[in-house]
Amino acid sequence: MDLKLWMGMIVGWVLLFSSSPAVAEDAHAVKLDKVPIDLTDKPALQRGAQLFMNHCAGCHSLKYVRYENMAKDIGIVDMEGKVLDDVLKKNLMFVGDKVTDMIRVSMARQDGANWFGIAPPDLSLVARSRGADWLYTYLRSFYQDDKRPWGVNNLVFPDVAMPHVLLELQGNQVLSGDKVSPLRLAQAGKLNKQQYD
Repeated sequence: MDLKLWMGMIVGWVLLFSSSPAVAEDAHAVKLDKVPIDLTDKPALQRGAQLFMNHCAGCHSLKYVRYENMAKDIGIVDMEGKVLDDVLKKNLMFVGDKVTDMIRVSMARQDGANWFGIAPPDLSLVARSRGADWLYTYLRSFYQDDKRPWGVNNLVFPDVAMPHVLLELQGNQVLSGDKVSPLRLAQAGKLNKQQYD
């Protein structure tokens, strides 16, 4: 898989939970932000992968990506380019898989459908189908909506079926009523805006 597409998946590591595979009807009304991708920043890529594995991989698989390929793409290798198996297993593999395995989710599809109204999709090809800018904007566009089952909604994907699993990091956003800046931070998270972005 090409590294740019991989980074597109890492960008917040894709929390999509779409109710259909097509881009949401209203997504064209939201201006997508340009994701600042730096493929040479291996520590940032590794933090993104760690965020995904800690916050997203419980519900979403990457069934077309092998752990070892992810490790190579984000720089978990020695000077000769060999994957550092122990580092990979300790920091990004939490279910006893082999480094040659695809990244699969342990949650049964039917459980996901029962809990969320739809089975969480595999995210391997999301960057290719929706684009890195879409993912970046999506991950930054959750806001409080008490009418939704999880108490949040999303400007990029209205009526999204998933919770905002990075809420504690980003903080709670609310609609501002301003067309230029439609969201405002009502309660700070563990990260400031620059860190979260």
